[in-house]
Amino acid sequence: MNWVAHEYGTHTCMKKKTIVTKRKSVTSAQTIRLPRNDTNHGIRGRHVRSLTALGAGFMGVVACTLGLAMVIVPDPAVSSQTSDATPAASETDDVPATMFPITTVEGGTLTLSGDVQDTFTLSTVLTDGRYGLEGDGARLFFATDSPAIEQMNLNGLSFFPDPDECIITPGVLDAVLGVATADVLCAEIADVRGNGVVTIAGTLRLAGNVIGMRGDLPPAGGEVEVGDETLVFTEASLFVGRGQFVSADALSQRVTTSDEASYLMFDYDPNSGVLTLAAVILDGDALIDLGEDGCPLTTREIGQLNPRATVVEHSFACPAAKADGLGSVVVSGSLLVEQSTDR
Repeated sequence: MNWVAHEYGTHTCMKKKTIVTKRKSVTSAQTIRLPRNDTNHGIRGRHVRSLTALGAGFMGVVACTLGLAMVIVPDPAVSSQTSDATPAASETDDVPATMFPITTVEGGTLTLSGDVQDTFTLSTVLTDGRYGLEGDGARLFFATDSPAIEQMNLNGLSFFPDPDECIITPGVLDAVLGVATADVLCAEIADVRGNGVVTIAGTLRLAGNVIGMRGDLPPAGGEVEVGDETLVFTEASLFVGRGQFVSADALSQRVTTSDEASYLMFDYDPNSGVLTLAAVILDGDALIDLGEDGCPLTTREIGQLNPRATVVEHSFACPAAKADGLGSVVVSGSLLVEQSTDR
């Protein structure tokens, strides 16, 4: 059975600061009286024009000062409305998703003691062929067919422990995420290059199905009727994502019967996200082609297997199709499938 293992920038809250300035009183210019005689009349006219220009300039300065004061000191009503529209954030407010960097919910810490003392934080999930964790110069891989650690590389130290050398004690399962806690203890194991004997211990958060924790999820499998024959499946897994190994047009996958004699062929279009049943192979050679568009599926989600996979039920009742040496047959049934978006 294939084991399949859901930025934030910085947000600054700004409080409005009101700057209040004191206005200075302005005294109007005094009138200067000049003697009324012919000799000083021209002088008087020039003085009056000068005083008029000076007064106009002075009043311009006053107007500018008042205008700046209006900008710096907002109207109380407007200020109140603005404050009501954007209240200050509190510690109990919901934090936007863009507040924190993206991190996986899987990971944890391992501590080494013995000939080497060190601590490693694992925070990145590895799913290329087998499930693992890495971080801080450390890598940890799990077996694909049992809840066991099969390889560890810890900053220059390498271990390939036997199944009984590392004890994994399952803890609590978060069924919503499909993640379970587990205590790990590898007592006095030797580096393969003879660089020391250490004890490795820690608590990890792992994909629940990797350590056998599925909660109430039913096992994958089902039965499919092909004419008069019933095909029995005890395992079923499909990939419905995108990746470097996925064709740009379509991806064909098979689900094999428990006796490995027959299988179903599914086509997945990564562009449209549509999964269809394309064909049935009976006893290794009889082909039942379900047409160019395939047979549509009715899908029902059962629950989360791990952060990258769900258990779904695919049901189908395909129109009669021609089978090699069998004439026309009807294909119908349902499968519980471990469906992954990463591999």
